[in-house]
Amino acid sequence: MTDDAHITQRRVRCGGIQLNVMTAGSGDEEPVLLLHGWPETALAWRKLVPLLARHRLIMPDLRGLGGSDTVDASYDKLSVAEDMATLIADVFDLRDVFVVGHDWGGVAAFYTAWLLAERAKGLAVLDVTIPNDLGAGPDISQGGQRWHHAFHRSGLAETLIVGKEKEYYTWFYETLGATPGVIDPETITSYIDAYRGVERTRAGLGYYHSIPDDIANARKVGAGGLAIPVLALGGDSSWGRGDEPRQSLSYFAEDVTGGPITNCGHWIPEEQPHELARRLTEFFAHCRAGEQSP
Repeated sequence: MTDDAHITQRRVRCGGIQLNVMTAGSGDEEPVLLLHGWPETALAWRKLVPLLARHRLIMPDLRGLGGSDTVDASYDKLSVAEDMATLIADVFDLRDVFVVGHDWGGVAAFYTAWLLAERAKGLAVLDVTIPNDLGAGPDISQGGQRWHHAFHRSGLAETLIVGKEKEYYTWFYETLGATPGVIDPETITSYIDAYRGVERTRAGLGYYHSIPDDIANARKVGAGGLAIPVLALGGDSSWGRGDEPRQSLSYFAEDVTGGPITNCGHWIPEEQPHELARRLTEFFAHCRAGEQSP
């Protein structure tokens, strides 16, 4: 995949940790930072790469996940975003960046865009809501319907998952999509290998343990705290969140568009890459037009 898609991969230092970062694209158009979710790695964007090939694509593994370092510090999404802001501003020195994130990567993208301020040109959040106590959209755990949120914070999950990674994670890959098989077996194997073992399991679950910190951090952004356009999409089937992402993000920004993607569950970049690329391309054009308006 790496050779065919012209993807390069390297490790870079951001603050005190090393991140595994994949890059692709010609760079003829604005850079796009793509942040994956749980339980995936930057490989989640593989189908989108050829569809956005005119952009410079930056695809890191988030802290603790994939090939990036685990940390003793928090996995709250503001801390994750600090890694990403350092990557964009200090390592790559990029401006006019579109920030796109799925699942926990969507929450990290939200804080990344906020931290980048004038360096960020637009934000796209895929199938996740922002944890908060501000009344900004539906609860991220949907009142407990997302059963694994509480389980992952129970302190018992680590013991039960380690040694059963294939069985546990495969349930999510096969269940959360609109149809089984939306993620191919080779990719599933890669994901499971990346999350295997005690250290990686703890890192992945750390994204859930930090939900109280995420709720507190949302107050720092506050109502209207994002001054850039936002695209918020959710899958319309199975475990997709439908219009919930748009409802959530509408509290934090004024220019919010989006809604459900049809025939799609949770795994938007892998289930509907062509539709996602179309929506992103239209959104990028909307952001450019907004900058040109008097």
